[in-house]
Amino acid sequence: MAPTSDLGDFDDSECVISPRLGLNNNGDMHLSDIETFLEHYGACRLETWRPGECILQMASQASPVIQRDRTGHYFWTDFKASSRRRGKDIPVGFEPIKRIVDSVFAQTASKLRLTQDLHPRSSSRESKEDEKIDACYLRIPLSGSEHSCVDVYVPVELERERTKSTRDQANLHALAACHRLLTNDPRRMWIYAMTIEGPMVSLWYFSRSHSVKSIAFNWIEDPVTFVRVLLMFANATLDELGLDPSVHVAAPESGDGNISYVFEVPVQGSEPLFFKTMQPLSMRRPMRIAGRISRVWEVIQVSSADGITVFNPQKLVLKDVCLDTASKTEAENMDALFRDLDHFVGLGLEAEIQNELKANPCVNRQSLVSDPATMERLMSQFTDHEKRFESFDVAAKAHLRRNLTKRNYMSLFLTKRYTWKGQACKELSPDVKRCYSVFSRKYMEESPELDAVDEDIIPQTPWPDEVHGDTPEAHRITSCSRRFAPKCHSRFIYDEVCTTLQDLGTVGEVVDVLCQAIDALHILFAAGWVHRDISSNNIMAFRSSSDQPWTVKLADLEFARPMFDATRELDHDPRTGTPFFMAVEILAQQHLFELYIKPAIDNPFLPKTLATKLGIEEDDERFSYINAFGPTPFDKEDIPVPINLIRTVVPTEGSVVIHNFQHDLESIWWILLWITTSRVNCERSAKKAALVFTHDVKNFSGRRDLLRSGAIKSFSFLGDLDTGVTQTLETLRVAMFKDYLFRPIFGDLELPESYSSIHAKFAELFQWLQHKGGPWRAIKLQRAERGHQTATAQMPPAGVPDIVAGSKREREPSPSPSDSHRPSKRRKDGPGI
Repeated sequence: MAPTSDLGDFDDSECVISPRLGLNNNGDMHLSDIETFLEHYGACRLETWRPGECILQMASQASPVIQRDRTGHYFWTDFKASSRRRGKDIPVGFEPIKRIVDSVFAQTASKLRLTQDLHPRSSSRESKEDEKIDACYLRIPLSGSEHSCVDVYVPVELERERTKSTRDQANLHALAACHRLLTNDPRRMWIYAMTIEGPMVSLWYFSRSHSVKSIAFNWIEDPVTFVRVLLMFANATLDELGLDPSVHVAAPESGDGNISYVFEVPVQGSEPLFFKTMQPLSMRRPMRIAGRISRVWEVIQVSSADGITVFNPQKLVLKDVCLDTASKTEAENMDALFRDLDHFVGLGLEAEIQNELKANPCVNRQSLVSDPATMERLMSQFTDHEKRFESFDVAAKAHLRRNLTKRNYMSLFLTKRYTWKGQACKELSPDVKRCYSVFSRKYMEESPELDAVDEDIIPQTPWPDEVHGDTPEAHRITSCSRRFAPKCHSRFIYDEVCTTLQDLGTVGEVVDVLCQAIDALHILFAAGWVHRDISSNNIMAFRSSSDQPWTVKLADLEFARPMFDATRELDHDPRTGTPFFMAVEILAQQHLFELYIKPAIDNPFLPKTLATKLGIEEDDERFSYINAFGPTPFDKEDIPVPINLIRTVVPTEGSVVIHNFQHDLESIWWILLWITTSRVNCERSAKKAALVFTHDVKNFSGRRDLLRSGAIKSFSFLGDLDTGVTQTLETLRVAMFKDYLFRPIFGDLELPESYSSIHAKFAELFQWLQHKGGPWRAIKLQRAERGHQTATAQMPPAGVPDIVAGSKREREPSPSPSDSHRPSKRRKDGPGI
């Protein structure tokens, strides 16, 4: 239906918005009064005299939109008769508001104008026209003959009347518009919106840190405040409105409607460089606005911000991720990791050099270190003598030595070329109040769409880089309160244009790259670091041409850190990772050995304790401690009990699980299981896998039981996979489970060498599987077809790993159902907000 001047004729039938959008964003919402909003979150500060002067100028016009009555109070000309009704049920149309806005803006140099019923075109090559913005501010002149997302600066949602239903609808529509613009336009650092329902108006501020809604005020009764709001938008610069001045819209090249962007890279002591986006490599669209969002493009270097002239046609990769301003970036963590590794290797080699000089006092140090053959021998001695490598076999040590020599380990990671940061969003105001009910649950529950998005379609599912939604439970969470720290965009340009592990063609290629990924984890192990986010999406594969073998590039180091970090908070350790591949202990936030702590009351049906099963006699000083545990699946032949137990470092029951060196390896194990059950076009194995791989971080019992019970054989693997792959998975499962039980019981959790055997076992078995070969290597991986997708977002189906990663961040537990959407006792959930 064509738009008319009467907002009552608006046709919302085309506006398809996921009600889950509100549910996913309620936890990040805050409320403030209008004064707090304008003072703390306002786009710009105004001189106190500006609103009054603007009103005087408007009132002096020939056909004024505002006048002054005999008592000295101002009123809107179009609403003079209605003002006696106190504005509570005044129907408001678009044209009167537009006249007011135009009149205010005419007093400024602003190019913004209010237009009605715009359907902005997205910059995404694959998105649909899924949200309708009823009105919005536009830059003039427009960027083209058609309206585009790049022209929208402040979405405005208009409703003729103020009722609970229209308010809920306006709130959700404003959220959807801002969500879309923030997601599709990389210039957006934050965004403002305005909702007008009859005589009531609210302002909104959305950012990757947190979001704020001002409590509605009556703009008909308070024209001064409304003018102040409009002047704020009119006088704000583009960067104050949230558009990054270092990201530009490229000049259009064709009439296909696609939009490219040019990123301006600051170079110290030189002119900036410019890189134009080409093909999007990863455009995730999580339903939540707040949090870490990562976007990746293929880019080329151009000569200027318009992107017209190509300076260098070499294809590079630009990654844009939103992180806490205080967080270390991927580039910073990579540098720190390499420094720690070099320090570790340097100390080890120095010890070998000193031993060599002592044994041969006549040898000159310079001649010793300058001889390649001698240094190769010393490197070999170092890896042989270092305790954390004591379990490595000959092949694993050879790989390790090759990578440690001349810093060859750098080839296992992306090669960074440029790194820079954007502007931080606003800090959380101390005067705002958190509100879990800004977006009405009742409005969402009444939507018929919920039935559609809840359907699990295992074979036809999008991939992680195409997932357009996530469940509330699928985010990075922590038991501590959210800090709502300010965030900024961190950007990187890398040399290698890669393929993700999950997009490789065959099972054999996956195993080849996973073997190299284990080599990369050996490097982190040597440096004392843990990755904390191993997934099928950040184990990358690179090759310079199609006739070359794939080489690994381990990416996404934002969450990496030293395992033994003196600065970490010991009272919590936020869960990070993709739920499909997250280690069970991290997912459950419980050490597995705690399942075997003997209850206070002995169970007569369990006559044995761990002490009796391991053959420890009562007169042994270790008996009283080991006897506190129940029997495990392992016999004394499998478990060498140390003579001296380090009981002081045994974690207490319920203590925080700290991410350790084995947890990263376990993620590799889950990736191989997922690939060989869910990606090989076997319906039986996919159905079985769907019971284990879920998006709900609270539903981990199936995965924990699998790790404990050894039910790998119950999976219906394809015939060609049913020998080597299942044998590898089961052998590694047993080894992992044994270490998870006895490493903490024996007090070895913080002993690096206690992880040597599991690292060695992974390297040995994956190398065995790779060299064994067989028909399984040629099994092609099936890529899911795009299923039905809701316009704004879709729940990720059960068979596809959800990149919470799309929204990688910490999150506290949601409030109880009885509280999460309950109106505040101080303010009813009605027209007041």
